[in-house]
Amino acid sequence: MKSSTIRHQTTSDIQAILDIQAACYPADFIESAETLLCKQALAPNTSWLIETQGEVMGYLFCHPWRHDTPPQLGKKLTQLPAQPDRFYIHDLAILPAGRGKQLAEQLIEHAISWAKQAQLDRVMLVAVQGAESFWQKHHFAAKAFPRVEGYGDDAVCMHRVL
Repeated sequence: MKSSTIRHQTTSDIQAILDIQAACYPADFIESAETLLCKQALAPNTSWLIETQGEVMGYLFCHPWRHDTPPQLGKKLTQLPAQPDRFYIHDLAILPAGRGKQLAEQLIEHAISWAKQAQLDRVMLVAVQGAESFWQKHHFAAKAFPRVEGYGDDAVCMHRVL
């Protein structure tokens, strides 16, 4: 079996990303192509795909961020903070066929490495759909945060110090 490859996303990957979202999330968590392309354009160096044998199996959207309030889900970002103080993991999704193959872990470690190189000393995310225990395995801890629309009632803001 050929190993996995992590690469930057391109605009031509949007349909694969939308297909992965549809396979992983309920309708109220699906972000539009326009919103995702905007995130990709704002942070092209931190928008990655993972492929196995040439097939896109998952994606990760991240970007530099500032303060404890996460960006609103589904809202187009128009700019990133001029002086970020953390790295924000916006969305990680792996196709069901790719689960259990350490693909998510590879993407997470890739993102953590990027954040360290960018001299960001913490990473932040919002765990949804009961994913808190998954993120705890990756050294993230729950942290209280102001309620943000769109993440659902079970959303948990999590941080990891690098």
